[in-house]
Amino acid sequence: METMKSINERWRKYLFKLLIYITLVVSLTEALLLYIQVKISLAYLPLPIYIFRFFILPVMINFSVIGIGYLLLRNDNITEERKNSIICVLCFLVSATIQIIHNISGPALCVPAVAVFIAGSFQSITISRKIAGYSIVTLCIATLLNVMESRVHSDQLYLDAVVAFVIILAAYASANVYIKKEKDIAITLSKGQEKQVEMEQELKKDVLTGLFNKKDMYIKIQQAIDNQEEIYLAIIDIDDFKSVNDTYGHMFGDEVLRDVAGILKKTVGRNGLCGRIGGDEMFIVMEHLEDDESIRTVFRTIKNNVSWLYHNDPRNIN
Repeated sequence: METMKSINERWRKYLFKLLIYITLVVSLTEALLLYIQVKISLAYLPLPIYIFRFFILPVMINFSVIGIGYLLLRNDNITEERKNSIICVLCFLVSATIQIIHNISGPALCVPAVAVFIAGSFQSITISRKIAGYSIVTLCIATLLNVMESRVHSDQLYLDAVVAFVIILAAYASANVYIKKEKDIAITLSKGQEKQVEMEQELKKDVLTGLFNKKDMYIKIQQAIDNQEEIYLAIIDIDDFKSVNDTYGHMFGDEVLRDVAGILKKTVGRNGLCGRIGGDEMFIVMEHLEDDESIRTVFRTIKNNVSWLYHNDPRNIN
């Protein structure tokens, strides 16, 4: 079964590759827009500065971020939770670069909302909240730069900023809803798996005594033999058990079987397993014993405890 660690690692790799592709597409788009703006004389800065500001600078920032992120994600000393934060921050930094560099564009101000929602894919409200906070800070920076540079008298600037703010908050709220929904699903699946495991364990056990059934014990014995493990196997029955059933009834006989099974489980403990063959026949498989005397001690303990099981019972079946 796939672990959460492997799932997160796979998604980090996928997001990192996607981030590289997006950065390449953004860089090509910036180059195309730059070419068009220069051709139709929309550049409002000297050409070298304009090229540096809207193409060279964002390309340098984005690929530097990706390079540093690659090194951090490959560092085995960084925890899984921190790596999840790193990939989310990488997505945010690329988005924030677009937001700040191209602050004159209303849609560009909203780009970090994508990073906010991506943070929700790692089931962490904390990461999502941090990315949302960072996005609002960079939105303020982008708006301030826009005011200082070109649109100080434009009401559209403030409308774009408000819309971007609302979209970022909506992305954060959506991410939280998504996280809570996924956690509810995970809890439900976990409970279902636990129930399935319990049912599988029950199928392996004898209904009356709670010991392992004959089939499962045979499997465990065969596994021990295949693994060349040293084990002790003993078959145990209850003397004159038929007369107990005939004299006191099968309900009392079942009670005796359950009590004897309890003694076996308690005595063997973690040193082995107990199973029921059928009727009054049971068997135990033990390992991790130091010598033959240890197994004899176990047998003596079982015999003594069974002998005293109904010592004061008026039916006197010892």
